Amino acid sequence: MDVSCNKVCDLSNNIKANYCTKCSKLLSDSIFFYGELCTCSLRLDTYAGFTGLFSYIDCSYIDMFMMETGPTGPVGPTGPVGPVVYNGPTGPTGYIGPIGPIGPTGNTGPKGDIGLDGPKGDIGFAGPKGDIGLTGVTGPTGPAGNTFITNGLIYQSFITAYSLTEQELSIDEPIIFDTHSVLFGDCKHDANSPDIWLWKPGNYMVNIGVYPSEQCQFSIIKNTSAIIPGGTFGVNAPMSSQANNCFIMLLEETDFTELMPNSNNTYGCRIQVVNTSSLTETITLYSSTNPMPQITATITIIRLTP
Repeated sequence: MDVSCNKVCDLSNNIKANYCTKCSKLLSDSIFFYGELCTCSLRLDTYAGFTGLFSYIDCSYIDMFMMETGPTGPVGPTGPVGPVVYNGPTGPTGYIGPIGPIGPTGNTGPKGDIGLDGPKGDIGFAGPKGDIGLTGVTGPTGPAGNTFITNGLIYQSFITAYSLTEQELSIDEPIIFDTHSVLFGDCKHDANSPDIWLWKPGNYMVNIGVYPSEQCQFSIIKNTSAIIPGGTFGVNAPMSSQANNCFIMLLEETDFTELMPNSNNTYGCRIQVVNTSSLTETITLYSSTNPMPQITATITIIRLTP
């Protein structure tokens, strides 16, 4: 009797024991079973199928028979579901075919009859002419306008101011013009003043000359704060020399922001020539010691166009 169930030969009755390859228990060809008979469900199901000639076949033969044929393998896993195929995109709409040719023009209908001209009316007679009226008395000629014309050009305003005295100017100090020789139109200058006033918009030509004794720089400034574009000039000579500038400036309505002195609430643009040099602390405008006085500074402004 084998009680170990370890595939060792049962020698208790000198009988060779066979064991089930499924459950490792003794097979039915052992003399003494002692509860060691194979009870494997596979074997029991197999026994139920044998009848007749095979009814005597024991578990060992069945085991041998099934080892030759081999057990049925397990069912493999179900393969993955293939991807869902979607319909492709709708193709573009085809082009519209060409327009067919225009059909032939229909026949022109018959022309209507031309109407006859009606009779002309009689020519009327001219009426009598009226008497010629007498002309009124011609009024007096008005005063001449503030306009000067030469060579077809209209100069509505112009001024020339100058200085005959020697001056010493600090930085940001304007040149004083003693007097003016010409003053016409919409412009103003008071004697011994640095200010020249203009109050009409337009393009103005400016010509200026100064006679300093040192290196210097001057700028033409409007309303005591803004340098007029193109209005800065100077000299770099260490001895007495002459500095000149000639350019055209534009004045607009927005430039007339300062109330003019001794005016009837009139606003204008103040023009000055200011020392803007940073090379020396003061600039001297030279005046000749000859008996004949000469200018130390001069400025001419002419209005060219409105």
